[in-house]
Amino acid sequence: MCYADIKLYLPKFLNMNFKKISRKTHRYMGLIIGIQFLFWTLGGLYFSWTNIEEIRGNTLKKSDSFFSKDLQITDINIHIDSLKQAGILDSIKNIELTQLLDQPHMLITYFTLKNKKVSEERLLIDLRTNSAINEIAAKLATKIAQNSLIKPVEVSSTKLLLEEDVNNHHEFRGGVFPAYAVQFNTKNKLVIYIDAKSGELLNYRTQNWRIFDFLWMMHTMDYAGRDNLNNWILRTFSVLGLITIFSGFILYMNSSRMFRKKKLV
Repeated sequence: MCYADIKLYLPKFLNMNFKKISRKTHRYMGLIIGIQFLFWTLGGLYFSWTNIEEIRGNTLKKSDSFFSKDLQITDINIHIDSLKQAGILDSIKNIELTQLLDQPHMLITYFTLKNKKVSEERLLIDLRTNSAINEIAAKLATKIAQNSLIKPVEVSSTKLLLEEDVNNHHEFRGGVFPAYAVQFNTKNKLVIYIDAKSGELLNYRTQNWRIFDFLWMMHTMDYAGRDNLNNWILRTFSVLGLITIFSGFILYMNSSRMFRKKKLV
């Protein structure tokens, strides 16, 4: 084969080979990331067609109540001094008013130093009796959960959770411990999580939230914590997605009559 023949057939060969490569690339990339594209689409549909306030459980809650104008603030210095004397008070983060079953309380959030490690702690004070509550009882946690609902329903169980009871895939991951999980007999499998130290309502979890959480995990591709958008799995699939899209554009241009006519001209 002479140089003229090579010059004549080489562009055709390269064009055919490029078509073949782009076709295979598009086919296999589509197969690899097609399932992930499906989850991205399903997640987007679910996120856009659901009420985020309902997902968070806000539609189940009573409206907040306020403190009486006759509220009496007792002296809390005795409790701060008690923490100092026990040698567990490093510094105070904040002091705030709170309510438990519509009764006024005060919450001291402070830092303590144990084994050269700083941790955050809470101390609840009943303003009616000026007495400290180290940890609320399970019965009280159940009442707080029931009282928070617009329509109270039957409780099936109340369980105290410690940090070691919760893994990365638990619906209360990243929460405050210790905490009570109050489970209700409802169709949506409602669970309300309550801070065992302060009595604060922490999270409302329903079946809708669990579906949302699963689809969000598939959306972000962070299969541990859910919220890390800088993970390498997501980055890799994003790049593969672009390759698939561009290979599809190339296939269209190579097979389109309009583009072929331009080449002939």
